[in-house]
This record gives sequence, structure tokens and C-alpha cells, in this order.
Amino acid sequence: MPLAARAKPMPAKPKPQRDAKSVSAFLEQLRAEQPAHKAAWDETALARGVALTLVRMRRAAGLAQGEVAARAGWNKSHVSRLESATNGVPDLATIVRYATACRMTVSLLAARPGERGVEIESALPLNEPAPSRAEPEAVFVDDDRPVAAATYEP
Repeated sequence: MPLAARAKPMPAKPKPQRDAKSVSAFLEQLRAEQPAHKAAWDETALARGVALTLVRMRRAAGLAQGEVAARAGWNKSHVSRLESATNGVPDLATIVRYATACRMTVSLLAARPGERGVEIESALPLNEPAPSRAEPEAVFVDDDRPVAAATYEP
């Protein structure tokens, strides 16, 4: 009998499970033990927050990175870089262009802490999102339940 036929397959080693809590705990420990890492992490907080917001915007629109890129006139790698925060905080014109491609409005908000959370003093929409056919223009929400949606054909 050939050697290969007699050999039993080796059992696969279980991969260590990494959940969000263990990763978060590791990062917290790293930041506590290494002040330089904490400083670098703190410096990138805004860029990471903007990148996460862009990803959420795209996902809410149900779009892939390539679709956002095509709508904005960019290539997919540019959208990927925007969403990864590797190049810092994008300029306002780029954020507005990205939002428009996702059929979202970006606004400049002036707010302050209040008794029941944040109180918005004023909001200035920075773009008019390009509507798409047969999709809701707006969904009005009451207690996290959709109440009404407006649709139209451009």
C-alpha cells in the first residue's frame, strides 16, 4: 500500500477566536502601556470617525465601493482609501461628492450639549443628493419604525 494511502489526515488546529471585546481589550491595554501608541491613536480619531461614517453611508445606500466610485467619477481604489482613513481626513468637497454618490445629504451642524442629549442650534445642508428612480426620497421614523416614505421618478 502506498505511503500516501496509509497516512491519516492531521486534525486542523483550531483558530483562536477573536471577538470585538478581546480586540478592544487588547487595544486598550496597548494604549495604556505605550503612551506613543495612545498619542498616535488619538491623532487619527477624526480620520477613523469620518472613514467609518463614509462606510455606513455607502452601506445604508446599498452600494458597493465600485458603484460609489462610478457615481463620483473616481476609481474603486480611491473609495477604498477614503474608507480606510489611510490618508487622513478627506476635504469637505470630497465628503460632499461621496455623499452625493450615495444619495445622501451632508450637513454642517452647530450643536451643544443639552439636558436630553445634544441640542442642534443650526444645520446647513452642503449638497443635494442625486435621487435615484423608484427609491424612497425620505423615510420618516417614529420610535425606530418607518412611518411614511416618499418616492418619485426624476
